[in-house]
Amino acid sequence: MASPGGSGATPSLVLVTGGSGFVGGAVVRALLARGYSVRLLLRRQAAVDPCPGVERVAGDITDRASLERAMRGCAAAIHCAADYRLALRPAEVDRMIVVNVGGTLNVLEAARVTGVSRVVHCSTVGTLHFDRSGRVCAEADRAPSSASLAGPYKRSKWAAERLALNFTGGAPDVVVVQPSTPVGRGDSRPTPTGATIRDFLAGRIPAVIQTG
Repeated sequence: MASPGGSGATPSLVLVTGGSGFVGGAVVRALLARGYSVRLLLRRQAAVDPCPGVERVAGDITDRASLERAMRGCAAAIHCAADYRLALRPAEVDRMIVVNVGGTLNVLEAARVTGVSRVVHCSTVGTLHFDRSGRVCAEADRAPSSASLAGPYKRSKWAAERLALNFTGGAPDVVVVQPSTPVGRGDSRPTPTGATIRDFLAGRIPAVIQTG
């Protein structure tokens, strides 16, 4: 993360997308604790409280030009922004694909154009292939296609992850991480995962299904 980016890049400056969210916010706090300077790409400037060491820039991952402006001078980018919903109406699926797949491609292309040296793409454990043998799967056990995955969120994240893994053309170096069911203090909105736990404890979910 400390390696220099393109011309004029500040070695310790990292752009974070999705920094106002639960996972992205934890990433921002971890970066600050390690001495990095952080620039947040935000659709709404009031989305996070002012914090020393954090620069806020207006933009959207579906807007390539705003991403390029936000990335200039950064050494690295951590892409946490995503449309994360477990229940969608059919008309909403296309929008999820635009954000999760198209937005990821925009992040990668903007990083290439601006000379950012590394992009960390936050995917999900839901892109992995799980069998029923009880064997613990590993990072290499990626689902062979999105068709084997349940729901538009997992399928869109699989497609975005495949884009990141196959991205070519020199810089940036791409790292993919696959977090699983992030829960914890600070999930105040809450996330769909947090809402599921809340609703279960409140007795609003009569049954639990096994899922990836």
